[in-house]
Formats: sequence, C-alpha cells, structure tokens
Amino acid sequence: MYIVEAQSCFNGCKGGTCEGFSVGCLKPCKQGKTHIFCCPKGSHGIYCTESCIPNCNLCMSSSSCHECNIGYYGINCSQCTEHCYQCSSKNNCSVCDLVFFGKTCTEHCSPGCEYNICDKVTGHCDFGCRQNYTNPRCSKCKSGYHGEDCTEPCSLGCVDRMCLANGTCLLGCKSDKYNGNTCYIKNDTNATAVVTTVSEIGTVFKALI
Repeated sequence: MYIVEAQSCFNGCKGGTCEGFSVGCLKPCKQGKTHIFCCPKGSHGIYCTESCIPNCNLCMSSSSCHECNIGYYGINCSQCTEHCYQCSSKNNCSVCDLVFFGKTCTEHCSPGCEYNICDKVTGHCDFGCRQNYTNPRCSKCKSGYHGEDCTEPCSLGCVDRMCLANGTCLLGCKSDKYNGNTCYIKNDTNATAVVTTVSEIGTVFKALI
C-alpha cells in the first residue's frame, strides 16, 4: 500500500489523501461526493469522468446502478409506478404521492379526509375527517347528512334523521304526515317543511308554509 498526496489525489477526497489510483480515498468524501473515488453524483471511475446510467445516483460502472434517484428502482433504474414517490419494485411502493395510498399507490384517499391526506397502508385519514364525514376513512356522511359532499341535511321527517346518500330515509318516516322516500311534509298540512337551495353565498334554508 502506498499513499498518494494531495496534488495527485482524487478531487473529491476529503483531506486530499487516497491509496493509489485504484483503491480509493482513505478519508471520507467531501460534501456532495460519493463512493470510493468520491465522485459527483451520477458519475464514476478513477477520475470521475464516466457517467452512470440515467436516473442513477451512485454506481460503480456504466451498466448498472447501486442507488437510483427517488422515483426509480433496480440496477437499471426503472421508474416507479404512477403516484409512487419511492419504491423497491414495480409492485412494492414505500412512499405514495399525497392523496394516494395502497401497496402500489393506486387507491385515492377519501375526499372526506382533512387535507385529503391518509395513511399509506390503511387509508385512514391522518388528520381526521372534514365536517359532516365519519368512519376511519371518512368515507361516509355523519348521521343527519347526505349528498356528494355531505352538506345536505336529511329531512326532518326521517326517523332518527338517518338517510341514504340520495336523501331517502333509511328507517322510513316518523309519521303518516310525511310523504315520499325523503319524508317531506305533505302539502295538505299546516306544518313547515325544510328544503335546501343553493345561492352564491352557500347553502341556505327556506321555510315553506
């Protein structure tokens, strides 16, 4: 073994000391340099003049990769599947893009999740549910609400104010003074029904007498 001093050593060697021209640096690499010859990322060789394959961060040859860039995997640096931020194979994603989850990041977090963010494995909402949503994945409306965004109140005529996504009362109507699947008050009574309309300032309620 012999030591090559600073003037002849690889540019990336910290302290400018290395063992010959084939073994590598004796001390750690300078910041931003990698591997035994302390080359810049994406290059290799004694003088760091040879390029790694595309999307490769660390390599020892131009034909295979030891460490791919984020979003790529394997000795050939194949691209991870869509919506997968980091993976070890085509079918095993370790980190999904935001709003996606699952082994291959093909499932979408529920729109009921606060900030649309959910656990990568279970799909449970990390920050809880948005208003009027419920269950671990925030995929259902709370009791008393329905509609695409869980903003529509179930009819006052529904038993326990429980209704399906289309407003149909789940347990039927409270009494015979209510009419139809949505249990609104019949037209021949003096009671008041509540319906929902939409205006430029949001959802408002009108009383019909």
